[in-house]
Amino acid sequence: MAGKADSDSPPSASAADILKPLSRDSNFPSSGAVAARAREQIQNASSSPASSPTSSPGTPRSESQGSASVGSVQKRNETVHTMYEKDGDGTRSFRRLIVEYN
Repeated sequence: MAGKADSDSPPSASAADILKPLSRDSNFPSSGAVAARAREQIQNASSSPASSPTSSPGTPRSESQGSASVGSVQKRNETVHTMYEKDGDGTRSFRRLIVEYN
């Protein structure tokens, strides 16, 4: 009789059955639109006058002479640190930019 009770119960919902209506009803951009926006932001950041050539890995760069000024704020120093992390998946590099102002 236990077998008969199982055949009468409806099949359980799959993850796709649950997630598909959620994604259809929400107002999220497609992954392609997100990628295009990220690419646009990267291009804008690389073409902005604030960006400058990067230093060699691990070498801090200082730009105290010729600092840009906006009103009474002046850029004193810019330092770039490149760090590397190695694990089982490979080597990752991280770039940290530190800008000091007066």
